[in-house]
Amino acid sequence: MTTRSHHTRFRAHATRTCITIFVFASAACSQLVFLKPPSVPRRKGTSSTTRGPAFGASSMQRASTGGDADWPMYNRGYDGTRFSPLAQITAANVATLAPVCTYSLGVKANLQSGIVAVDGTLYFTTAVATYAVDATTCALRWKHGYDYAPKPPFDPNKVNRGLAYLAGPDRARLFRGANDGRVMALDPATGEELWSAVAGDPSTGETFPAAPIAWNGLVFMGNAGGDNFAVKGRMMAFDATTGGRVWSFDLLPENGAAARTWPQGTERFPKVGGASWTSYALDTATGVVYTPTGNAAPDFIAEVRPGRNLYTYSVVALDAREGTLRTFYQLLDHDYHDWDIAAAPSLVHTRAGQQLVVAAGKDGHVYGTDRASGSRIYA
Repeated sequence: MTTRSHHTRFRAHATRTCITIFVFASAACSQLVFLKPPSVPRRKGTSSTTRGPAFGASSMQRASTGGDADWPMYNRGYDGTRFSPLAQITAANVATLAPVCTYSLGVKANLQSGIVAVDGTLYFTTAVATYAVDATTCALRWKHGYDYAPKPPFDPNKVNRGLAYLAGPDRARLFRGANDGRVMALDPATGEELWSAVAGDPSTGETFPAAPIAWNGLVFMGNAGGDNFAVKGRMMAFDATTGGRVWSFDLLPENGAAARTWPQGTERFPKVGGASWTSYALDTATGVVYTPTGNAAPDFIAEVRPGRNLYTYSVVALDAREGTLRTFYQLLDHDYHDWDIAAAPSLVHTRAGQQLVVAAGKDGHVYGTDRASGSRIYA
């Protein structure tokens, strides 16, 4: 009698345990059924590399000497001043300069690229190609071609403004944007693609023609297209080795006092604009990246967006490592003429000891602002 009762209690306990496990498993499965499926990677364009007569990997694998002759980014240095210490060309002999060699692309292209020069090689871009040319003979070392897939639906200018070169502990890399919403890294010696990272959505009208800058293992890049109704400016940092996105900062704030400098966004007139499309400056001592921004959108219809429209027509200073706002300098309130800042800012140290950020827009003025106080020094 005792044994039968014990078996009965054991069977009842086992039944309850099984029911509990079944219910828990069923609940877990039901939750999994309703989870969103994993994201499908976006289609990527096709890359191809062509070797030219001056290709020679053995002679191009040298690290950058960092010499005076190098021009490793759009504005040569992080301060954006474009100053070169070279002294061979002077006021006395500049009139005697003559072409030594030329290189023909062989295609019709909108050429707005700044030249990057490192160790005797010139690098430049079009919207869909990157070239490496021998600086002495103009002979092609390599050409990297990129075919969009799919093509960006709104890319009226079809331009690219250049590259950034960064020598790393493992290898050197070149970085550029692509107008199908990508940032990519290339091998400076061979032209082979090292990585390609999604940076934006071309279906909204945004493109990535700016010349990035690279520092401390990071690549800094913003989006363009801030004249369009769907594009909101943002600045991003990517890992130089992997292409992973480290941070992203919206250049049009959605919260706080700066957001209240805009009217409330609507479906017809959303709060958009403030993109960047040239290049950037960076203070290596403080680790601050300076981003020039464009006008608010839409252009030429001032009455739909009264107010200062922060952070448009500004130089926005961000912590380069964290992507957080340090400060900003708005050069013009309420820009509705497409007078956006058309060039990267310069970080200037004056003889009087002032630390200025200097920027110019398409309104015909050069603005000098004290970096510490934000006070306007001249315009």
